[in-house]
Amino acid sequence: MYAYFGFAKLLSIASAHDFKVIHKPMDLHDVMAAAGSSAFEERSKQQLRYFFGVEARRWAAFRGVEWLGRLPTHHHKPYDRVNRLLVSVQLQNVDMGDLALRLLRSHWRDDADLTDDSVFTEALDSLGIDPTAAIEGIASEEVAEIYSANTEEAKALAVMGSPTYFLDDEMFYGQDRLEMIEWRLNQAG
Repeated sequence: MYAYFGFAKLLSIASAHDFKVIHKPMDLHDVMAAAGSSAFEERSKQQLRYFFGVEARRWAAFRGVEWLGRLPTHHHKPYDRVNRLLVSVQLQNVDMGDLALRLLRSHWRDDADLTDDSVFTEALDSLGIDPTAAIEGIASEEVAEIYSANTEEAKALAVMGSPTYFLDDEMFYGQDRLEMIEWRLNQAG
């Protein structure tokens, strides 16, 4: 959710400072466990109500982002396929940023099921990306290896959750750190 809330701001910062965003889809549950973070299903109801309620409403309003106002219906389904789809598209030399944003929006605003190939097809078609090749690529060994390598790299870097951004070797965890990234870039000139 917070990756979605901050996505447009991230792209705005990248555009203003003329740098390319490099996306690295990973197994978030594995990465969070390695960092010692509690899985969402292990957190208290009070914490979840605050995180997905009060804070989410504030950030959506602050960022001017439309969202459901609740967890999507299919939120707790596995997300490996959608992450592998993003890697598959990267292997076709397509910047997956637009696709990632479209899929995040479809999930958090439109309540789409990110395990449904028809959701993938619609998003890919809308961007002029061949859905057949991209979806078939999900099962490829090359995609699996990159996805695994991204996950291992995130664990080695002590990534704690999503979104996590790196500016050179400096880690910024959470979309609420985007203004700090912008500040750091402005310092550098």
